[in-house]
Amino acid sequence: MNDHPSLSNDTRAAMARACPLSPKEVSEFRAVVREETSVDMAESEAWNRAIELVALFRMLLGPLPEDRED
Repeated sequence: MNDHPSLSNDTRAAMARACPLSPKEVSEFRAVVREETSVDMAESEAWNRAIELVALFRMLLGPLPEDRED
C-alpha cells in the first residue's frame, strides 16, 4: 500500500483487511474460474466473488494471526 504514503499504518492495515486481494490475485482467480468452468466473468464480478470467497474461508478458519489487534 505504498501508493498512499500519507496514510497511517492503522489505516493501511484496515484497508488490507477490507480488500485482502491484489489485482494480480484476482486475475489469477479469473483464470482458474475460466479454466475450470469455461465461464469468463467480468472483472468486477471476479473481484466480488474472490472477496466473498476469501471472507468465507476466513469465517471457516476463525481468527488469523494477522487479525490480532494489540
